[in-house]
Amino acid sequence: MPVFQDGFVLAAEFHDFDSLAEASAGWDVQFSQVKAGRFSGQGTIASTDQVQIVHEVWNSGLLVTGGIPANTTAICFFRAAPPRLRNMRVEFDPHLTGVGGTPGHEIHLIAPGPSEIVTFAIEHRAMESHVRTAYGVDCATLGRDWWLRPEPGTPRCAARAEALLTLQAALVSGAAATPAARQRIQQAALAIAFDGLDIVPGSEPASLATRRALARRAEDVLRARMDAPPSLAELCGLVGASQRTLHLAFAESFGMAPKPYLRALRLNAARRRLRRGEGTVTQVAADLGFFHFARFSGEYRELFAELPSDTLRRARAEAGVAA
Repeated sequence: MPVFQDGFVLAAEFHDFDSLAEASAGWDVQFSQVKAGRFSGQGTIASTDQVQIVHEVWNSGLLVTGGIPANTTAICFFRAAPPRLRNMRVEFDPHLTGVGGTPGHEIHLIAPGPSEIVTFAIEHRAMESHVRTAYGVDCATLGRDWWLRPEPGTPRCAARAEALLTLQAALVSGAAATPAARQRIQQAALAIAFDGLDIVPGSEPASLATRRALARRAEDVLRARMDAPPSLAELCGLVGASQRTLHLAFAESFGMAPKPYLRALRLNAARRRLRRGEGTVTQVAADLGFFHFARFSGEYRELFAELPSDTLRRARAEAGVAA
């Protein structure tokens, strides 16, 4: 059964990270900006009915959350990446490690600076067959979240990304138009993504796992309380941790302390509401707990390189509503 739209091609520039996320065909993803500056990015997607290759470039720090397309396995390799990259709250070296997972895999990637990423997604049963043949491994034993490390003497992650882009270019150009050519694309993509890799299920020391679980519980609380964010002391009480322990958990998992992390989430929530034209700037700010409106405007402009009123004005203009 097809999992992607055969022949789908998209290539566009984006000046809004939400638009880039929305253009990700079949993916349930959300982008939140975590570093200051005006966003710009590019996205190219090409699909057969069983395979999709996605190439994304962005100039700012992003938190990417969500899930992979249904009934697929997905793997991403960085062609360029900032320091202190984190996936599933674990810092990793993108030169030596790709990341991915099987159906049900949770996307939680923090890229604190400009990045270039190539993602390969394939119908899960096709991937299972390849891995069983190549490794003699039952994928069910590997879990949903994977770390993929090239073995010595095999191409590193950036080289694999480059090779996948060659296949994507063939799909974008229409050169791989026949069923036979598309089958070759699928086989080549599987070989590029998997051959010579050490596939490692997600695992970590118990103490580190405990702190990551704590950070995740805290993040769940923060996301559920966007309209009434708790104080740091209240958050500690809700998750059952001291301030020192919570700070350590956030520093390890997200690369920042709880307060600035929460502030970034709230500012992104405000931006999404303004883009949808939901109320005035002051109403949106107040709903999200920003009652010092001048400070809110300043923090918003620092993060997104525009005033909240500019975001709302542009959203209303695009919707044909008078300012």
